[in-house]
Amino acid sequence: MLIPAIDAAPGDAVMVSVRAGDIILSLEAPQKISARNIVKAVVREIHDLGSQVLVFADVGERITVEITPGALADLSLRVGSDVYLVIKTNSITVMS
Repeated sequence: MLIPAIDAAPGDAVMVSVRAGDIILSLEAPQKISARNIVKAVVREIHDLGSQVLVFADVGERITVEITPGALADLSLRVGSDVYLVIKTNSITVMS
């Protein structure tokens, strides 16, 4: 994953944070886009909260993605769906 520049050696472990609403879901691997981080994931849980939907995706770690009910319907997401998470490098905050 590409993260903002930090004072760490390549391969060092760092903790990062991304707001759930800053992650884009795609059913296909996006091409020719400016976002540098595209990660394949599997949908593990979907929680429809009315005005927002929380999607829990597995990339080896659990990632929470916030989408709209309209996006949920358009993507026809189901538990077990393969998706791609798209994350702009500038949306990543390095915690340590």
